[in-house]
Amino acid sequence: MKHIFLLLAFIVLCSTAFGQRQLSTTKVPTMLVTGTIYDPRGSVVAGGRVTAQSSDGARYGVTTNYEGKYKFELPPGVYDLSVRSPGFCPTTVEGFTVVKSTVRKMYLDLVLEVAKTNSDCDNEIVIERKPHKRSKKTPNKMVEKVS
Repeated sequence: MKHIFLLLAFIVLCSTAFGQRQLSTTKVPTMLVTGTIYDPRGSVVAGGRVTAQSSDGARYGVTTNYEGKYKFELPPGVYDLSVRSPGFCPTTVEGFTVVKSTVRKMYLDLVLEVAKTNSDCDNEIVIERKPHKRSKKTPNKMVEKVS
């Protein structure tokens, strides 16, 4: 009888221990950031390296596929997106803001500049994005008819 009681107590303790869930862990929502990399003539750039570095230092990297497409799953935040590919000047988009959205997808296509020589790309091309500010609504004004 004592053994049966100990066995039942052990089963109850194990089932409650393994049945516990951690309620404090929350999954960070991510957004799909995708796009295509092109050359100046509109051809796709396959094999380009696209990196996203967040303002807190987290770094993500992908390579464009044969169609020049890339995609990241990024948490909301501000990123510098850099593209490098042999024969092209490196390009960086600074301050690209990933926002939480119900659509869960953001697009950014880029055109890389062709490097004719190594010295053509001494300075990296930097595109600075400033946050979009919503304009205030202007009041309706009467418009006079000019004859």
